[in-house]
Amino acid sequence: MISVVGYENQNNVIYYVVQFENTVLQKRFSQFEELHQQLLPYFPLPNLPPKQYVTVLIGKSIEQLEKRQKALDIYIKELNKNPRIVKSYQFQSFLGLAQTIQMIYEFEGVSQPIKDFTINFDMGLMLVLGSEKKSIPSIFNKVNQNSQTLGTLECWLQKEEVFKKEWIHSFIKQTTCFHHDDQTVIIGFEDGSLTLLLLNQQNEIASLKEYHQHSSKVLSVYLANGCLCSVSESEFKVFSMNKNEYIINSSLKEINGLMISDQKAYVYDLLGTIYIYDLQKMSLLLKFDTQLENIKGITKNNNKLYFVNQFGIILIFETETYTVLQKGKGKVQVKQYINYERVKKQVIQRVDR
Repeated sequence: MISVVGYENQNNVIYYVVQFENTVLQKRFSQFEELHQQLLPYFPLPNLPPKQYVTVLIGKSIEQLEKRQKALDIYIKELNKNPRIVKSYQFQSFLGLAQTIQMIYEFEGVSQPIKDFTINFDMGLMLVLGSEKKSIPSIFNKVNQNSQTLGTLECWLQKEEVFKKEWIHSFIKQTTCFHHDDQTVIIGFEDGSLTLLLLNQQNEIASLKEYHQHSSKVLSVYLANGCLCSVSESEFKVFSMNKNEYIINSSLKEINGLMISDQKAYVYDLLGTIYIYDLQKMSLLLKFDTQLENIKGITKNNNKLYFVNQFGIILIFETETYTVLQKGKGKVQVKQYINYERVKKQVIQRVDR
């Protein structure tokens, strides 16, 4: 049980006494305000007592202070009724229960600026993708430009709880992205090509093969069902390594990224359009507009899709009917229903922040 049981005046600074189980905390009203603002983007909240209860320090009456204390008590008890709020980092931090972040590993000696990395603790394996900015050719530069290392893949193995670099493979072109699945690594490059690496049981490179997948920069790449799935700014392609042919070759506009989950490929563009492909039937399943521009990332958890754009706006979809559950920093801004069978009909209702 949690309660705001009283208040204390310490050198003309008012602290409200919060009792939680066997712990007693002193919190200023501004700390309640901060908690409210931190929770607001994620949960529906009760009203926080307004500042009008106490305006200036001089002349605060006991009645005013008691009124605010009782209002804060109601507020904190309402928050405590929501298990998701109680478990949130923001609420736990307010009560001093949040665990501090501790550094587990520190890696030193990476040869190039990191483009991406992945860690598999079960395999004791870390792969680091590096990429240098391409240097400007110069007639005074005697170094052969074709021999410059512009990209790297580093393998680090865990030995006695410490990761140590085992090997590094260099490329004479810039890397952009990669995907690691078991003993297979696929790397995308600035020139639109892909390189497939097969690792042996010792996590050494056993074989390497190059694919000329796109004519421009590879933005994202995945391995799925024995296929190479990748996007550039204008193409989504799925290449079957068994059939040695493209089974999806879609020309699109202003593509910004790709995510694959549960046998589906989610391709998104700069304007917020989502293309969902069935990777079993190898066909376009659904296309719809999220009304969210400049999407930077997608992730899926159970039956929810989470989108985030460059401005920090988060959009949450329910994947059965593709109904928007929540959008925005703050209160829900958009509720939208998209007919799964007939996507032509869209109903949008906007709510001011």
